[in-house]
Amino acid sequence: MNYTISGMLIMLLFTSCKGEGDKTKMDTQTKPKKPNIVLIVADDLGWADLGCYGNTYFESPHLDALAERGVRFDNAYAAAHVCSPTRASLLTGRYPARVGLTNYLFGTKTLEDSPVLPATYVDHLPLKEVTIAEELKKDGYKTSLIGKWHLGENTTFGESDPEFQGFDVTEGFDYELLPVKDTYKWYKIGDTTKAFELPYLTEEITQNSIDFIEKNKDTTFFMTVAHFAVHLPLQGDSLLVEKYRAKDNPRPDDFNPVYAAMIEQMDTSVGRIMKSLEENGLLEDTIVLFVSDNGGLAVGEAGSKPTVNDPLRAGKGTIYEGGLRVPMIAYWKDRFEGGRVNSSVLSTIDLFPTLLSLTREDPKVVQKIDGTDRLAAFETDAVLTRDALYWHYPHFSNQGGRPKTAMRQGDMKLILSLEDDGVELYDLAKDLGETQNLADRFPETATAMKDSIQQWLHSVNAPMPIKKEL
Repeated sequence: MNYTISGMLIMLLFTSCKGEGDKTKMDTQTKPKKPNIVLIVADDLGWADLGCYGNTYFESPHLDALAERGVRFDNAYAAAHVCSPTRASLLTGRYPARVGLTNYLFGTKTLEDSPVLPATYVDHLPLKEVTIAEELKKDGYKTSLIGKWHLGENTTFGESDPEFQGFDVTEGFDYELLPVKDTYKWYKIGDTTKAFELPYLTEEITQNSIDFIEKNKDTTFFMTVAHFAVHLPLQGDSLLVEKYRAKDNPRPDDFNPVYAAMIEQMDTSVGRIMKSLEENGLLEDTIVLFVSDNGGLAVGEAGSKPTVNDPLRAGKGTIYEGGLRVPMIAYWKDRFEGGRVNSSVLSTIDLFPTLLSLTREDPKVVQKIDGTDRLAAFETDAVLTRDALYWHYPHFSNQGGRPKTAMRQGDMKLILSLEDDGVELYDLAKDLGETQNLADRFPETATAMKDSIQQWLHSVNAPMPIKKEL
């Protein structure tokens, strides 16, 4: 009898444990694993530099393949036409003007012929700013920054350091350029005994990214891969440079063979990272986002011109479309797929809220976010509208840009000079190259948009140029 009772108890315990196991399995099925996120940021890559955006000289087979499988955006913008402000916007979801970081670090250019001096600005990403990395850490993500930081001091654990801004792992972010004879070389900050050219850094960033994936394949992670490429100085792998010098160049005055080599090496890096995700069984669970921090450099700032952004006007350092519009590609198996081209107006400020909407039920955060959740543009063919989008640059850039603020509303774009209060009005639907100033033809539209800009500048407490004393 004791044997029977014991047997019955064992059966009851087995049944109970089995039921708990089934319940756990059901809970797991109803709460799918949050996606890994890989954000790849190119430096100074132009809107028209990739094959999938129409370039026939530069080669980018891996990014083209990503676009063919995923979603490519043709109306995507950087939050600024220079580096550091856009990087701040990517991390915070806020306009650079609201953060107070409106120029690249550490830009100080002035012009004698201007009635204004450039605005003062915050020279690092303030610690009070809450980054996407900090938010994702709250959701259990392992976070990493592989590559360029360019948001403040990189030498000591002080006011601005990616480890203070939510990144668990940081690799290769602490490099700077120093002049060497007739060129520049990259040094590890604090160690000038070894000088590197860019191909070395691109390879290091790639390998560090792959190492992070392999070490964290059993966790949920957020990895930012921030390339120094394709920023000046023009330094490319010698074999690739020779390849492009031998290739028929349709625009030899505009497309630089060394720049082409830099693009291909960065593209190969993307391919290697995708291969690592696949080999580690992570493709189905990983969002891959690719974007540039501003438009392509379309002037010979330090020697030969790297590229041209046609049909867009101008390039990096200017508030015209060539400086602001950037390539953006997204892929997530079974979600961001289909080889679609979406024309929704997106900005780098939108990635913060869009990613949070994918990782938590309530994506609200304490700080004021300027970006909006644009998930529908990633998942469907819907062309999303928005009230307005703003850019503010109260400085002088190395590429000829002057203090200006701009606003896009629908297809209309207004540019306001912060030196003389003059305006330019363009209809981007009919004039993508911004060749016809319509301000005199549509004065009511120009006035209304100028008023909106003034209200926005006040609302974000934007840094403003300083009038020179007479």
